[in-house]
Formats: sequence, C-alpha cells, structure tokens
Amino acid sequence: MVIDFHTHIFPPEFSVDRIRYVDADATFGALYGDPKARMATAEDLIAVMDEDGVDLSVVMGIGWAD
Repeated sequence: MVIDFHTHIFPPEFSVDRIRYVDADATFGALYGDPKARMATAEDLIAVMDEDGVDLSVVMGIGWAD
C-alpha cells in the first residue's frame, strides 16, 4: 500500500481568486504566490493518485496567520 502522507487540496475558487488568498497570508503567499504553483482540488488529487498508484492520501490544512 502506498500512502502520500502530506497533501493539500483547495476549493476551485482559490485558484480563480488566487491573489485574494495570497495577499491575506504571507506564508500562503510564499507557497502559492507564483501563478505556476499548482493548487489542486480534491478531484485533481484523486486523479494524480490514480495515475501514480497511490492508495491513500493524508490531507493537511494550512496554518493561516489570522
């Protein structure tokens, strides 16, 4: 069994309105400020898991500053 023990997923509106979330939190901005930084949805994660043969993923939250 293959387990990916550190993943993040986001609602689709995060990538649509990325700048709002990047501006709201410095750490989030450092990680996802670059438009090339991928913000995966749950569906994206499942698709990649299927492609790579990952059985389970543990989804981690983001520690927002506020």
